[in-house]
Amino acid sequence: MRLNNLLGMLFVASLAMTSCSNDDITENAPGVDSGVVAGQKTWAMLNFSIGEAVNTRAAGIGENGTEDTDEALELAVKSLDLYIFDENGTLEMMKAYGESELGDNTDPDYDASKLAPGTPVEVTSGTKTFCVILNKCGNPSVTVKQTTIAEFLKSVQSMSTYSAADGLVDGGLMTSDAMMMTGTTEVTLHAGISKEKVTAGMSSSDPSVQEANNVVTMYVNRNAAKLDLKLGGSGSIISLDVKDDNANTLAALSNVQYKVNNLSQDTYYFLQPIDANEVYPTPWYSLPEVGGASSWNEKWFDMDDEYKALNTTIYMSENTHEQNKAKVGNTTYVLVKGVYVPTDNEYIVDGYDATSKDFTYAASSTLKNGENTIFSYEYNVAFSSFTKEPGLDLTSTDLSDATIVGYIKALVARRVAEKYTAEDDITANDVVFCANEAAYNNAVAIPVTQSTVYAYLTPVMVNGDTKAGHYTITMKRWSVKVGEDEASVDNSFNLTPLTIGVYNTVTDGANVGLECFYRINVFTDGYAKAHPMYYSVMRNVSYHVSVNSVARIGENDDVNVDLGGDTNQEQPIEEATTFMQCKINVYKWVGKGMIIEGLGQ
Repeated sequence: MRLNNLLGMLFVASLAMTSCSNDDITENAPGVDSGVVAGQKTWAMLNFSIGEAVNTRAAGIGENGTEDTDEALELAVKSLDLYIFDENGTLEMMKAYGESELGDNTDPDYDASKLAPGTPVEVTSGTKTFCVILNKCGNPSVTVKQTTIAEFLKSVQSMSTYSAADGLVDGGLMTSDAMMMTGTTEVTLHAGISKEKVTAGMSSSDPSVQEANNVVTMYVNRNAAKLDLKLGGSGSIISLDVKDDNANTLAALSNVQYKVNNLSQDTYYFLQPIDANEVYPTPWYSLPEVGGASSWNEKWFDMDDEYKALNTTIYMSENTHEQNKAKVGNTTYVLVKGVYVPTDNEYIVDGYDATSKDFTYAASSTLKNGENTIFSYEYNVAFSSFTKEPGLDLTSTDLSDATIVGYIKALVARRVAEKYTAEDDITANDVVFCANEAAYNNAVAIPVTQSTVYAYLTPVMVNGDTKAGHYTITMKRWSVKVGEDEASVDNSFNLTPLTIGVYNTVTDGANVGLECFYRINVFTDGYAKAHPMYYSVMRNVSYHVSVNSVARIGENDDVNVDLGGDTNQEQPIEEATTFMQCKINVYKWVGKGMIIEGLGQ
């Protein structure tokens, strides 16, 4: 048999089994079938192809593209477990083979002769379902003559941890040196096929001859998916510029690292049949609203705390959702961490000019490593490092750098001046911060020579959860001098609040910047967003994430990317505030193409 340019590693499993059946053999000539008689002793040859994924029929899944792999981990076969079910769906026989019986199948010159014991499979004729598990992790509960095919194919394996060293382990999808793969096929085995005839069939290039002589081809898929992330169109880029609407460079996002969160804790051993909508169910596919952090955390978990470098492979468990069930807490996503380094003489405040109503800027080196920095999203201003975040009580003096209050007042003054420059010359000195909303509402206007803006600062809330280190500055009351000693309050004053964030200042080599985080939901672009498979992770599929541009600084910590509160986890996925633009190319996950001559001979 000649198989040209087979995508995946191809090998012949020549497995010797015996059955208690009639010893009389009726041999058929190749390609001639005298009728299928169930229960008769016969022979079959098994041919396995690794990497021919059934689920690559799904929309948006490309051919292998550039994701070919020759990694030993992804190609190794350390064990083989074979299960054969009869026409009634009952487990008829099973047999396990260890590494010593399989040979070194990672050898570039690997062929059938390296497999032991080197004979075809002795089985019984009739309609059969062959199931195979390579590199089995966990142990599905099966008993010959008791387990049905329906029960077996619904076997679920549970994981609880992701170890950087060992991957998806703890009863998971891989070991330190091999990945679990599974496959099933239903075949009709003809009676009276001898070892010689099945060997002749294996040597033939004619599919009809192969079928007539019980040559069975099985396709197996890796139970995991894999993902990598790069910047731009090339894996050689190590940082991206952040630009404004006029293409001016504002900052550089450097030291980019990533990990994957919201991995499904449960997965089926075997790929489930697709439905009419090309949906591949996973164990929590039809999960109803679960409510409560503990319930969510029992079903999805995050990678460990170790971030990976660019272009590093990360393995994932499959994860799909029923239509309209993709939520914040169950959708697998890439958590990206980077350092936002402002361009010199951009964004770093060195002072505030009351006349020009503008800030002056300094080099990014003025940021202080290991301290906190205030960042204004509206004006892209970073300023005044301080050693602690005392709730940013702008009415007190407990901040380590008193200029912080002045700079924040300057932000407010700038917002007011943008609307009222024709009427009043508003500066930072005209801003009064109230301790809280109640004090703000009860503030008494006492200006004598100038207008006054009252403001107060509150934590940002998202779906009932506080975004740590994010604050909104609200300003509604504007006091105007109307006489020599009198003032009145303009209650119609209503400007859009300002938002600021507190960021940790870190170094990236010689650069000093702000540590920030982004969320990229794993998706397959071949589907509409409303389709259940749009936000999905499919087994034996390779996801290549390319970050092409960054619009602004990310969140100030990883909790804000995915708030851990009970309520937020059940929120539908929304992409309205995505500041990192990316493309995800999704490919079949195969191995190196090979030319195999004379398999089974």
